[in-house]
Amino acid sequence: MNKTLIATLLAIACGSAGAAELDLRTGYDTGMDKWFSRALIGHQWDSGIGGWMELTANQSSGSDEGYDSFTAGDNEAAVYYNYKLNDQLSLVPGVAHVWNKEGSETRPYVELRWKLSETLSINPRYRYQQGHIDTNSANEKVKAHNYSIWATWKANDHVHFSLNPEYTKRVSGPDFNQFAGDDMFELGLQTRFVSVSKDFTPYFDIRYVDKGDKNGQEVNRTWVRVGVKIPL
Repeated sequence: MNKTLIATLLAIACGSAGAAELDLRTGYDTGMDKWFSRALIGHQWDSGIGGWMELTANQSSGSDEGYDSFTAGDNEAAVYYNYKLNDQLSLVPGVAHVWNKEGSETRPYVELRWKLSETLSINPRYRYQQGHIDTNSANEKVKAHNYSIWATWKANDHVHFSLNPEYTKRVSGPDFNQFAGDDMFELGLQTRFVSVSKDFTPYFDIRYVDKGDKNGQEVNRTWVRVGVKIPL
């Protein structure tokens, strides 16, 4: 992994005490019958430079395996720059690097943060994904295009809702699975409870994730997730 990216993320974790945010989340994949968790620490400085570091893990809910059946999932590190165009618009170029036991991807992206009003904002993003994945036959190169939009509505001072459709199209490398093929559609809905406490912000989301392959059987996947954001 790029040494500069690692150094930047270490600075976020170690050098921004009192300003960083910790995001802890756990969830359940209904189709694959799996639990998963993640921890993320991130920060954006007044200059507009920011980044995050994320670690995920998978746990099994099978009858012969308990919550202690714990395996490492994806790791992700990212840096970005929030360039403010005016009071309503910001352009955010960035790059993330994702890696796990099966391979890694580098994901440069550009995001537009658009504040339409005091209660409504829309953030479209394009991301290019390139890396490799280890299969039974070879180490295959992977390339994909990812399109995503976050639409956030502040219902009041305490409850915010976000809708997030996302589409990924692989142009090289193996299919996601035999049922989804080379494209993946997701749709998420998140509810955040802000101003509940100055020490934390709880949230809940539910996310449809395209078709899955569970032991050769097609399954419909929904992620149910709960989490909390904690300022440090």
